[in-house]
Amino acid sequence: MRASNSDKHSDDRGVVDALVQALSHISGVVPPQPPSKLAVPEPKLDPRATATIAAVGELVPPLSGASSGAVVVPVGRGDSDGALRLGIAIARAERRDLVLVDRSAESLFASKYIDMRGEDDLRPRKDALFDAMIARREGRAETANAIEAAKALGVNAGGWFPTAAGSNGLHAALSQFKGALLVVPASTKNPGIGERIRGMSLASLERLGVPVIVAVCARGPVGSRRKSDEGNWDIRDPSKNARPDRCPAGGPA
Repeated sequence: MRASNSDKHSDDRGVVDALVQALSHISGVVPPQPPSKLAVPEPKLDPRATATIAAVGELVPPLSGASSGAVVVPVGRGDSDGALRLGIAIARAERRDLVLVDRSAESLFASKYIDMRGEDDLRPRKDALFDAMIARREGRAETANAIEAAKALGVNAGGWFPTAAGSNGLHAALSQFKGALLVVPASTKNPGIGERIRGMSLASLERLGVPVIVAVCARGPVGSRRKSDEGNWDIRDPSKNARPDRCPAGGPA
């Protein structure tokens, strides 16, 4: 059987080029790629955040007895490490939010951040907590590490620059973010003159109207405590008109 003229010339170079030209506007179909088997690496935590996670894991926090609400912890001045760790542990155990009040920029009577806030999500705001990224950009590595450590432990945490100094700033944080208790460092039991002026003595903090837990005891800072210890804190609850000492046997700090 003889091929027709159309069959003989179907692979003619001119015919092929004409077909290619006519179909060139049609996008090619790219077959779907198989899912990648490469594991996405987890972002590495700062060693100080890792150390905080380990220290919190060694704590058995007290039952705060506070009403529902957030744990508020002042950081950035003095011996705040113990309070930070205990605050994370309490928030984790009682499923509370954690508000870290960064006091590192405070002057004697005010915080400079009162005039440095913005209305966008990339600047500190007086009505919202900031994340670790903003904390690092503002030069607050300690607060950034604390936020990352808390989040790694399942705690919803954020930082805040106070709009006033000392106890006034803490009062604002308690009001703004529904704070139910304060966790403060050992220095509040015997603060220096500057801290007294800012209202950071234990007597002044107790007047804020929420339970105050001091992260200190006779055997040293709370960060050194082990699960076998009885306790390493001092709870002051103004609603009960009592000051129960929760330290281990041997007397309060």
